[in-house]
Amino acid sequence: MKKGKWEGKYRVISTEHISYEEDQCLLSLFRGVPADSYIGGIIPCAYGYIVVVDSLREDIENYTGDPAKLDIDISMWKLIIEWAEASGYSMLRLDRDGDIIEELPKFDW
Repeated sequence: MKKGKWEGKYRVISTEHISYEEDQCLLSLFRGVPADSYIGGIIPCAYGYIVVVDSLREDIENYTGDPAKLDIDISMWKLIIEWAEASGYSMLRLDRDGDIIEELPKFDW
């Protein structure tokens, strides 16, 4: 295996597992709108986002500020991270055509 190559299981899940407001917040962050509180581990792609599970978990765990001042919904991401880790996934792709996961909240938008 070449150095730097990603290894692990991934799954494509529906963007319906994040709220419309969360999607708009992420789009704003990635459009370069200044934000004082950015959490890593979320990467934009053509039809959604890639989530590097351990990176996002570490950033959330290491965040020492006021969660109310964050631009993203920490509690929602914690549920997604917990499900991914319990299911053995190290990376997720959130896509509008991805799988609906019964254990995760679903937002109709």
